[in-house]
Amino acid sequence: MNYIKDHENLNDKKILLRLDLNVPLKNGVITDQTRIDKILPVIKFLLKKKL
Repeated sequence: MNYIKDHENLNDKKILLRLDLNVPLKNGVITDQTRIDKILPVIKFLLKKKL
């Protein structure tokens, strides 16, 4: 599997980030935020690279 963090040069590249953030809810409260926790490092990485 390719990981975005493994690519050194992302300058002049278009990044399409597809996320599945459907999380289980119970009475309007998120019961498992694992999906959100796993995607945060990728989003922070892209923001740091200013992409």
